[in-house]
Amino acid sequence: MAGSSFTDDSAAWRWLNSWHLLSLTRKRVFPVTEIIAGYWASDGVLLGEYPGFADVFLPEGRAPRPGELFSNPRLANTYRRIAEGGRDGFYRGEVAQAIHNYMAANGGFLSVDDLAEHRSNWVEPIGTSYRGYDVWELPPNGQGAAVLEMLNILEGYDLRSLGWGSPHYLHLLIEAKKLAFEDRAHFYADPDFSDVPVADLISKPYADTRRALIDREQAALKFPFGEPACLNRGDTVYLTVADEAGNMLSLIQRTIEGWALA
Repeated sequence: MAGSSFTDDSAAWRWLNSWHLLSLTRKRVFPVTEIIAGYWASDGVLLGEYPGFADVFLPEGRAPRPGELFSNPRLANTYRRIAEGGRDGFYRGEVAQAIHNYMAANGGFLSVDDLAEHRSNWVEPIGTSYRGYDVWELPPNGQGAAVLEMLNILEGYDLRSLGWGSPHYLHLLIEAKKLAFEDRAHFYADPDFSDVPVADLISKPYADTRRALIDREQAALKFPFGEPACLNRGDTVYLTVADEAGNMLSLIQRTIEGWALA
């Protein structure tokens, strides 16, 4: 559970209590998988000098190796406070104060007031269909739209015939992810401050245009980000006026890709 975060005011403590997971976090250890061990080792090089990181995540002075067992009693203690105190168990009180103190001591900006004033939003999910199944995700500023875009791209292939885990199977998954992540990097933003063309990015016709860029025999070094239909909705208004004295006025107003004016 390392790296977990809570963004909902009440769901976290209800989840912990309803499923009796609090007792599990206190008692359990988990075996470190190969991929997690790899990330852990690389992150340890970058973060190992930060106070507290090595104490928790680098037992015996190194990242855990694949198959070794790891436990995080400090995180379990935080979960206990959330389970007992609800949202205030995290956003107020000792946990919030500990975050504030750490940030203040290490040049950070997050304060106890920031945490106390946090309010989570209930949002409408976004979704697509994949081979008869409805798939739902959270909208931006989360990254769930990328999953939906990948599914739409992959729906155009007969993955079953390629064999799970085969080179051609993995190639298509990787290329679909590259395409979706280029769009993620270019278009995703906080919707309170930017218009994100979500409906177009997760549409089937848009996936068709992105899928066409995949070479089934060769991996792309880099894909361009796409051009959702809404960004190509532009038009031009033009008028010319002349009078009897020969004076003339030419005026053009044009929208370009949904936002620019010329």
